Amino acid sequence: MQQTISREQRKVRDSRPTTKTEPGAGGLYAEGMSERSHSHPGAEASGGLLGSIYEGFLGLPVPVVLTVLWLGGLTLLGSCVLALYALATLLAPVVTGA
Repeated sequence: MQQTISREQRKVRDSRPTTKTEPGAGGLYAEGMSERSHSHPGAEASGGLLGSIYEGFLGLPVPVVLTVLWLGGLTLLGSCVLALYALATLLAPVVTGA
């Protein structure tokens, strides 16, 4: 029984390395990732300008991205707490009957 493989897998299997080097401990993993992570020229981002800005943002160093996301979450949480406080101060006279 013949096993069917995709065109991508056949291309990887048939490709020959240009240099003869022995991979290190993580070399095989890094090589496998680099082969899979190539973007296809025909695949376009559907997000447009906002998608490319977001992609650039995620390309920043990890501490920068985490700090910005943490500050954004803190701001969102703070605005929710402020809205609940405003609602409580507006409803307090109605509930107490004043």
